[in-house]
Amino acid sequence: MDHHSLEVLFLLSALLFLILAFCRQEKRYIFAVLAGISLAALAYTWHGATLYLAIIPVYGAIEIAMALKNKRSWQATAMALMLALAVAIILILPYRNAAWLRPSFMGIVAVFGAMAVISALGYIVAKKNMSWKAFPLGIIILSLAFVLILSSGLLELGGLIKFGLELIWGGSWIGMISEAEPLIYDWLTFKQVLFSGLGLNLLFAFAGLAVILIYIRNSQEGRRQGLMILLLWAVFSIALTFGQLRFLYMSTISMGILISILFFYLLDLIRDRLGESNQRSILPAILILFLFLTLPSIAEVANTVTYSDPMIKGDWQESMAWLKENSNATSFFDAPVKTPEYSVMCWWDYGNWIMYMAERPVVASNFQAGWEDAAKFYLSESEENATALLDERGSKYVFLDHSMAYGKLGAIANWAHEDLTTYFMAQDYSGTQITVIPTQRLFNTTLGKLYYFDAAGTGHFRLIYESRTFLGENPAKAQVKIFEYVPGALIRVRTGADQKVGCVLNMTSNQDRPFIYANQAAPKNGVMEMRVPYSTESRYECAAADPYLIFSGNQMGVRMKHVNVSEDDVLQGRTIEVAF
Repeated sequence: MDHHSLEVLFLLSALLFLILAFCRQEKRYIFAVLAGISLAALAYTWHGATLYLAIIPVYGAIEIAMALKNKRSWQATAMALMLALAVAIILILPYRNAAWLRPSFMGIVAVFGAMAVISALGYIVAKKNMSWKAFPLGIIILSLAFVLILSSGLLELGGLIKFGLELIWGGSWIGMISEAEPLIYDWLTFKQVLFSGLGLNLLFAFAGLAVILIYIRNSQEGRRQGLMILLLWAVFSIALTFGQLRFLYMSTISMGILISILFFYLLDLIRDRLGESNQRSILPAILILFLFLTLPSIAEVANTVTYSDPMIKGDWQESMAWLKENSNATSFFDAPVKTPEYSVMCWWDYGNWIMYMAERPVVASNFQAGWEDAAKFYLSESEENATALLDERGSKYVFLDHSMAYGKLGAIANWAHEDLTTYFMAQDYSGTQITVIPTQRLFNTTLGKLYYFDAAGTGHFRLIYESRTFLGENPAKAQVKIFEYVPGALIRVRTGADQKVGCVLNMTSNQDRPFIYANQAAPKNGVMEMRVPYSTESRYECAAADPYLIFSGNQMGVRMKHVNVSEDDVLQGRTIEVAF
């Protein structure tokens, strides 16, 4: 369901082939071509994947600088890197204008251009017999000039590089996307990381980086080049993780490699210390060392397996299965560039779940596409504005869950640039525990009207399914609710000008929970009008128990009538006339 696994696979493949290209000179260009194929595949996985390629020009600059200093050849290395990038560009070229691939194409072109400039500078320094120090100085000057050009907005790459930097230092996403938050951004997160298995693994990984530096110093040219690019990738992946937590899927691989390198380095030290003849002492030492370095990871895995539940299970799984079975199938549910028959409004956290498990197209997905409309919809305090968004996006169903009304509300408010404290009020009743109470503003939102009041007071939304698990109290609410967006039947009531008019409908949910739908009419063209979303016929298990009770009254008395509303009345937006 996501691109992370493919990113890891293709990036590691590219690194492997580059290392082989440096270590096996007789097949250098064959491995460079294979590295280019892997880089192209990486670019196809995610539009930000070329972020990882930033290590290539950095490595090229370091390698050329060291070669100039030691007066050795560097051209073959530069050619291998540029060949890999050229192959990747050729493979992406046919689809370069696709919106999802253009950032990757521009990124690889930029990296290729950077390598060409770095190589040209190295050639000039060597040709003119300049001091090797002229090369890093030239890199610094060219980098500053490049920054000035980008800041002027003359190149499209400026936006791409800005995007990359925002990915690395994602502090602006705190409270909005948990996986996009920095690994450490305050004292609390520092302590959480420090006193955890991840903290220990980071310490071991840093020790592994030091070991690689020792190996680089003592290695021959080919092996040294491979170790250098491995070092840069490891450092870069860990730096990405400190910028955004999501990159743990990449840095855990690099940390595992670094810890393995540390293990074999310490193993060599133990053997040198104890000697080959003392085999009895070596084996226990190896076992202790292995357990010492791997226990943090073993403990984390055991904890995850024991206490972590699958992300999609129970109520959510059943709710999506219900929608798939009880709604019309659509075209293009997995092709967002095409227009399906309808879509499902949901918060972006759940978009991919619904898309893949219910096989229905969604407004907002886990790639944060559509988040703006989703945030506006759920926090809209006007049914007219909310339905206008649904009409624009062609939405027919709406998902809500308990987390959106409570735990995720802060993130939804942040995305919508709203103040969470206007939706919840904190009360300290006991002096030891703070109780959070929803405010009237939350109840006025589309999210509040639907989740808390089952669409009472609205004319276009009706509850069609709620899950079996109920959470909270006073009263408990279903974990997941699904609403249908309908035209609604228009009830026109002719009565006296001094009368207040409304309706009441007794309902029973699919979980046999009784609830009441109520709405109030408003004057229009001399009559009182109100739109109702529920029919009095049975279409879903969530159904009316009685006809609508229409009332008209004032302080002198109230008159009432029972009115049936058909399913066709609701779905076709028919008008029902009532007179008192």
